[in-house]
Amino acid sequence: MTMEDMVDSDQISSELQDSVAELNGELTVLRGGWKRLTDSYSGVTSRVAAVESRLESLDKSMSSISQTLARMETNQWKDKAQGKQKASSSSNPNQVHSIDDDSDLIDNQLGYRGIHNILENRNGLLKKIELPVFDGTRPYGWITQAERFFRLGNYNDADKLDLMSVSLQGPILNWYNREIEKAEFQNWSQFKKRMIARFSQKLDENPRNRLFSMKQTGSIVDYVNEFEELSTVVKGVDEENLVHVFYLGLKPEMQEVIKIKEPHGLTEHFNAVMRMEDSAFCTSMASTTQHTQYRRTSYIPLKSSSQYNSYRTGILKI
Repeated sequence: MTMEDMVDSDQISSELQDSVAELNGELTVLRGGWKRLTDSYSGVTSRVAAVESRLESLDKSMSSISQTLARMETNQWKDKAQGKQKASSSSNPNQVHSIDDDSDLIDNQLGYRGIHNILENRNGLLKKIELPVFDGTRPYGWITQAERFFRLGNYNDADKLDLMSVSLQGPILNWYNREIEKAEFQNWSQFKKRMIARFSQKLDENPRNRLFSMKQTGSIVDYVNEFEELSTVVKGVDEENLVHVFYLGLKPEMQEVIKIKEPHGLTEHFNAVMRMEDSAFCTSMASTTQHTQYRRTSYIPLKSSSQYNSYRTGILKI
């Protein structure tokens, strides 16, 4: 091999090495690009999964709201149907309907499921009451009415929160909007606890305190009505203690009625005093009690003989 051939061989070898190095560099760049593409794809996949999860959650929420609205629309439709039926019967009092007509009317009101469907019976009860609008005043009374509505409707916690949220107005609506921005209510019990902590600000608003400090100041009917309302709100008090509290709050003449009648149980106590309120006995007892109280408040201690004699002679000294 000549010197010239050796030089050419070295030059070719050098060029090949440069080509290999260049290819290695390009391969490194390609590998880096591929890694970035893979990482980017993983990130996109993760974000897509998060979006799908969020959409699924929103779909469940919308489904729950749709079901609630459907129930409310059904109740409204039934109220209108019942109103038309009453208007028709009142305008034609002597009209006799055939059995088939009555059956069709019942079917139209109750839908395809028929009169024996339990859900329709529940809706029939619900249309007689409404979930009251709440502005933050008398929270315990509103809770009692709301829970009666929920109990008849057999609503779950999610439905209760949905229905509650559209029945708020005024100060409590502002409070509710601010609270859900911080933390959503998880259930009905949590809402009640947080709401009472905010809107039951006075100690005497507590139903238990009001019940155990009740005194009859007006008519016996007003006293019984308020006592009955509070006793249904306050839980855990047995009937024997309720009877005792009821008796202690009565006016003296009504307490005498209880002593004479000797009723058993809270209901008999209610009936006994309400029947006797306007009787001659209670009127006489009330008059005697007032006269006795007047004598007590008008009582003046007896003066000593020296004071009395001094007064008679006009020389009473103070």
